[in-house]
Order: sequence, then C-alpha cells, then structure tokens
Amino acid sequence: MKKSGKIKILIISGTVIFSYLLFEVNLYGEQTASMEADTYFERGNTYREKGEYDRAIQDFDKAIELNPKNADFYSKRGRAYEEKEEYDRAIQNFNKAIQFNPKYEKAYFNRGFIYRKRSEYDRAIQDFDRVIELNLGYAGTYYERGEAYAAKGEYDRAIQDFDKAIELDSNEADPYVSKAMACEKVGKKEEAIKLYRKVLENFPDGFRKHINYIEKRIEEIQKEIEPEE
Repeated sequence: MKKSGKIKILIISGTVIFSYLLFEVNLYGEQTASMEADTYFERGNTYREKGEYDRAIQDFDKAIELNPKNADFYSKRGRAYEEKEEYDRAIQNFNKAIQFNPKYEKAYFNRGFIYRKRSEYDRAIQDFDRVIELNLGYAGTYYERGEAYAAKGEYDRAIQDFDKAIELDSNEADPYVSKAMACEKVGKKEEAIKLYRKVLENFPDGFRKHINYIEKRIEEIQKEIEPEE
C-alpha cells in the first residue's frame, strides 16, 4: 500500500475515533445534566411539600434550565405558582407541560381548576372534558366539572357529574353537598334534604365546618315544603 493511502486510512480512523469520543462525551454530558436536573426537581418537590414555594420554584427553574423539555418540571412549577396564587404564571407552566406531553391529565386538571376559580367556566369544562377523555375513573374531575356547570346555572348537568363522582368515590362529602345544593336549585327539595342528612350521618367529623349550614338548610327547606303538604 502506498504511503499516502496509509495516511488517508489513519486520518479516517482518527476522525471516526474522535467522533465516537465526542459522541460519548456529549452523551455523558446529557446524562449528567439529566441526573442533575432530576436532583433539583426532587429537592424542589420537597420544598413545595413543606410550603417553601419560592425555594421550590428556584429548584424547578434550575431543573428546566438543564432539561427544558420535561413536562413534569413545568407541571410542578405550575403547582408551586398556583399555591402562591400566581395564577397567570401557573397557567403558563401548565401550558408548557401540555405542549411537551399532550396527554398530561394532571396539567389539564390543574389548569381547569384555576380556570374555575377565576370564573372561566367554559375553559374549565373543556379542560375537565379532556381529563375525562384521558382518565374516566377519577372522581375529582367529575366533581370539579359539576361545580363549573353549577356555577353556569346548568344544574341538571351538574347533578349528573356529582352522581358520577359519588359513584366513583362515595367516601367524599363534597359531591353530596354540592348535589344537594343543585337539587335545591331545580326544585328537588326532598332529595336535597336526604342528601344533607346523609352528609350529617356519614361525615360528621370530615364536614364539621359546614354542619351548621347544613342543619340550617334542612330546617329552612322543611319549612318551605310543609305548606305544600
């Protein structure tokens, strides 16, 4: 083989080896960045659970800087902003989470919850619809959508959602109370009384803060019904 041919082979071989080493370095660098991002993310979660939301956000910021396409990072930062009642920033983060994972049901749910709190009921219902498409078995979504329908005055649809929430999880008092209130609105007063009494019987401790209200509503509804008997 001619000397020039050997040189070409050596050059090509050296290029291949260098490219491989560069790939390994980049791969190692990406893996290291990903692991570092996960560390910030986990610490951010710990801070959020402790109620230290600013510290949590700082760690989520760092995690996103290192891994800017992770939907979980945006979703958790959104939750931290939500808990700080910085709803615009929270929604922005849930939007990003959905951008990177269009099937991220928690991001839709949390965004819908904020929309409902802000009286943007149609937007809230759209998000809850999407959550139900992705997960039929979560009682909380039906409850929240029912609350949005009730706020719009669509009480029959609200009652249907509260019924579904109760079917999926009968151990929560809120759907019973909300259904009772909706029943009052559509004139189903006896049904409302039954539901209120069910709450008093089955959730005497878990719903203690509303016991006075419920007892008063039972008394007032009974007074409304008596003249009709």
